[in-house]
Amino acid sequence: MAATVAFAIKALASAPARIVAVLVAITAMVAVLPRVFDSLQPQPQPRPTAPAAPADGQAGPGVK
Repeated sequence: MAATVAFAIKALASAPARIVAVLVAITAMVAVLPRVFDSLQPQPQPRPTAPAAPADGQAGPGVK
């Protein structure tokens, strides 16, 4: 994307068009930064859950 922007800015003949192209490119890159930073964050690991006690309050098989 940066190479395309650089080529477009060099190819534009007038100074106002170059200024607009630079501003649009900078705005586009800044707008994408939060998504880039979000994608770089590690994914949260699910917490292990404790086994549920039986509904009748008694211990399961093999438990004294």
